[in-house]
Amino acid sequence: MTFAFPQHLDSNLRRRYVVSGYIFDIYDGDTVYYHASLGYSQWAAFQVGRLRDIDAPEIRPLATRKAGAAAKDALYRMIRKYA
Repeated sequence: MTFAFPQHLDSNLRRRYVVSGYIFDIYDGDTVYYHASLGYSQWAAFQVGRLRDIDAPEIRPLATRKAGAAAKDALYRMIRKYA
């Protein structure tokens, strides 16, 4: 899975400093928690990432909790299949 980096960061900096990482938890259908390796045994741990151009139902409001849980399950299945 790829993450969307801020556009103001130079692409050379992105290639140089973000080597790899992994998702350790999924909050809902468009928010993940991940650890990013910065290389040289340095980690940016406990980062929050939102998927670009995805607007999934949220978990927190009671009115959308069921739809948010379904979106979370769909994202989990997609990550397991493609990552």
